[in-house]
Amino acid sequence: YDYSFFLPGARFASKRSADGTYPQWRLGLFSFWDEVNAVFTSLPGPYINLTMQSILTNLNVVWTVVISIFYLKATYFQAHYAGCIIIILSGLVAVTVELQSGTGLNSYISATGVSETTSPLWYIIFILGTIPAGISNCYKEKVLKTDDLDIMYAVLWSGYWQIIWGFVMFPINWIRMPDPAVYNAPGDTWKYVQNTWTCFNGVAPDPTNTQDLACESAGGSAAVWFMVYLVFNVAFNVLMLWLTKKMSATWATIGTVLCLDLTSLFSMSKLLMGDEATPVTLEQYFGLFLAGVGMWVYNLEDEDETHWEAMRREQESRGGAGAETGAAGDDVEGQGESFVPRNTDVSFASDRTSSFGMWTKRAASTSRRSTSSRSQSFTHARRFSHGNAVQKGGGVKGRRVDFNSPDMMGVGDHSSRWSSAA
Repeated sequence: YDYSFFLPGARFASKRSADGTYPQWRLGLFSFWDEVNAVFTSLPGPYINLTMQSILTNLNVVWTVVISIFYLKATYFQAHYAGCIIIILSGLVAVTVELQSGTGLNSYISATGVSETTSPLWYIIFILGTIPAGISNCYKEKVLKTDDLDIMYAVLWSGYWQIIWGFVMFPINWIRMPDPAVYNAPGDTWKYVQNTWTCFNGVAPDPTNTQDLACESAGGSAAVWFMVYLVFNVAFNVLMLWLTKKMSATWATIGTVLCLDLTSLFSMSKLLMGDEATPVTLEQYFGLFLAGVGMWVYNLEDEDETHWEAMRREQESRGGAGAETGAAGDDVEGQGESFVPRNTDVSFASDRTSSFGMWTKRAASTSRRSTSSRSQSFTHARRFSHGNAVQKGGGVKGRRVDFNSPDMMGVGDHSSRWSSAA
């Protein structure tokens, strides 16, 4: 990195563009859906307890899976669907008592520690806010992988754009919200901003108002805790993008389930939550446990990422950002690591027979997925036929594979299928 990191036309932003730059409007879209998600989920935030927010946020997984199927042409297997279903059931288990009795869903603990009544519409608004999160996850995965976008650069500039989107969407505050939210008329905007800044710095705008006294709570002002929040939030965003690029949007979203579990447990802490701290109920413990099981079940089977090869070839045929990288037949390393499906990698050790034996065993375990297996076999045939195999240990590139050589004996049906496909 150099000083151009802070400029919009940095020449290292994308490894797949001709000059290394990346369009700012795409980085704007990068954070647009994040801001829509933030608006729709932060407005109900004060009126829904934190554990329930964590459970509802698990719906991000569902929207990410559904959108990726249509937008990214992703393929999922039974273990993946089962994991998602378990996560949905975990949310229902957590509110079993409330659903049966009809009580509890319309209440929350205020900043002063008092139980207040809230409108069920806040839950609907929060759920709608999880849809943009799914759109954002899939869009990020696409641009990070197809354009090989630099992660740190994306975090910085999408953050700048999100500030702009925040100002653009500020008029949403003028819309009359469900009870018990206070209506803020357009003419009261300046006063509204002043009161917010005053409270942010630890001073009650109206000392006679019980709610405003929360601004002066012990433990530091909102500004102090906001800085603490930023440290963790920036780290989370960087790691989330890294996992999205190296793994997938769905995997990264599934991984946040454990973060949400910890959020629910930490919400019991008086140190972190003050008077809003609430104990986690037994059914919520069960729900959180099921959410963790859902993540485990999802990871029982590798994701199929061969669709990224097809997407890249389609982009090259249209003369997209990936066209400058090289034509088909270049070595695997030249194609960019983010486009090599993890579950179709082949490495040649000193003992090639045993190496292929291990790969064959792995391929045989997925032979029941007929569509995926055919796609992966074609991908390997294409790479082998162009001399794309790479010896990771010795660094040898461009070695062609003779399917009739003794080293390939024992590969069985896979070798004949590769040969015919080639």
